[in-house]
Amino acid sequence: MEPITLAVLSSVVLTEGVKFLYEQTGELLQRRRDRNGADDAEGAGGSDPVTLDVTDPGLFPATVEPARADTEVVQRFRADLTAFWQVLAPYANGITDIDPSDRTLLETADAVRNILEAVYGRRLTFAGETRTERELAVSGRVRAEEIAGDVAGVRARGVHSGRVEGSVVAGTVTRGGTVSGVEVQGDIG
Repeated sequence: MEPITLAVLSSVVLTEGVKFLYEQTGELLQRRRDRNGADDAEGAGGSDPVTLDVTDPGLFPATVEPARADTEVVQRFRADLTAFWQVLAPYANGITDIDPSDRTLLETADAVRNILEAVYGRRLTFAGETRTERELAVSGRVRAEEIAGDVAGVRARGVHSGRVEGSVVAGTVTRGGTVSGVEVQGDIG
């Protein structure tokens, strides 16, 4: 946990950062709800996925590449996201002043950021903040009724650092089908 790094932000960046986290969380929760309602009503795919698209150039020191939300991660953290969204609401809506020494606010904002980083697969470091680098993690999952070809949870041309996890769950692998959790073509280490 790195909530202390949020405390060193300028009040403008911290305020905008809390609003950003609140809005992103709300958008994810709303889309999840809309998607579930559409699935119930239509039996089909529902609404478009949420895409992270940062347009505020002063909020982040570097460009944050657009990314699609991983709906499985949203589902896994739905209860936490809902609770954290409620905690951030009075701050994001200007009802309660943002105080950089408010430990509960900083820990909540950091927890939301950590979940959003998992949802989008991107680091979200605000302007003026110094964070330690975390281990890069890559994870891939495949679920299939039947596999007739070549399937891997993760395929990489090389792995130089970090953690790689891959899994495949299949009902049947037909003759000639191949399955790999992780397949690395090239150097490891």
